[in-house]
Amino acid sequence: MGEKIWTRDFTTWVAANTFIVMNFYLLMPTMAGYAMDRFGTPESMAGLASGLFVIGAVFVRLIAGKYLDLIGRKKMLRLGAALFFLASVAYLQIQSLAMLYLIRFLHGVAFGLVSNALLTIAISALPARRRGEGTGYLSLSTAVASAIGPFLAISLISRSYGWLFMACAAVSFLAAITVLLGKVEELKLTEEERQNMKAGWRFSDLVDVRTLPLSLVLLAFSVLYTSVLTFVNTYAAEKQWLEEVALFFPVYAAMLFVSRPLAGRLTDRKGENVVMYPALILYAVSFLLLAWAPSGWVMVAAAVPLAFGFGVFFPTSQTIIAKITPPHRLGLALSTGYVCMDAGMGVGGYLVGFVVERVGFENAYLLMAAIVAGLVPVYHFVHGKKARQALNAESVLRQST
Repeated sequence: MGEKIWTRDFTTWVAANTFIVMNFYLLMPTMAGYAMDRFGTPESMAGLASGLFVIGAVFVRLIAGKYLDLIGRKKMLRLGAALFFLASVAYLQIQSLAMLYLIRFLHGVAFGLVSNALLTIAISALPARRRGEGTGYLSLSTAVASAIGPFLAISLISRSYGWLFMACAAVSFLAAITVLLGKVEELKLTEEERQNMKAGWRFSDLVDVRTLPLSLVLLAFSVLYTSVLTFVNTYAAEKQWLEEVALFFPVYAAMLFVSRPLAGRLTDRKGENVVMYPALILYAVSFLLLAWAPSGWVMVAAAVPLAFGFGVFFPTSQTIIAKITPPHRLGLALSTGYVCMDAGMGVGGYLVGFVVERVGFENAYLLMAAIVAGLVPVYHFVHGKKARQALNAESVLRQST
């Protein structure tokens, strides 16, 4: 367990990921409002200004996973970072709604390219026996950005959207410079692997079949998470608890700094099931607290099991994907997970909103808890059972030696 995680290169990738995700969280909560303020669009058309980014990211992830190691990790990383910067600068020149839509889509494409390459490089650079812990630290950079980004965005647009766009351009420039500083270890492909990648398109070229079942569980997790990300403030406003619930996401982000490193170390030492089953249970508990909440402070308290539930399930899933995937398929496998995650986020707001309109917030959150409970046996058959068998076999092998 003595292999070093915090190398110069890994620190570089964590910094770069922070800048990239910060850019995402500066714009995602503000684009619908910008479309409405600048062009007078209705809510549905304004929502498309946010959704097109996700569509662009999903589109390119389906393609980039196949070609990452064929083109080269360094080339794709730097190409994605350059396009990400150019797309961020382009917001300063928007003259029409159609132009906004185009830039949002292209920005999503650039985000998909750079983030897929960056995460593949960073996870590959981690020591195999400490990959869970390292992935937890890497995911904390996302937590930092998600905590700071929306708050900073609100402060900037109080001046003008121009300030917001200049901040996005600056952050993307820092990301582009940072990716130049890290050393990229390219994967050496065999001739057979190279020829297989060059072959015509098959379903297995778009998604990694081995990791697809777990990725579909991630999709369900992300759909459910939109019920919190999109509607917790609306729910609090309905209850007149907005002042207290303003602390929800800061508490969630703070708890991630405890839950993710702890979950990573437990995964490396005790196996992934020690983390994943409790994460499922705690995710359900967070929804039960939201459904029951007699006060705003109970809603804030729900952020704690949420951080130990949803907050650790995703990075631990990345660790599992890296563990069960051959090196030459890792980019595609991670891309499969992110496609499902992004797709869940993309459709989740509409699906959850549809449910809330018909049954109300309390019953909707009860339904979310029931769905999570149903995911426990699904995870068991998708991966948990195999993980337990592998851990038992490893234990027997250790005892015999």
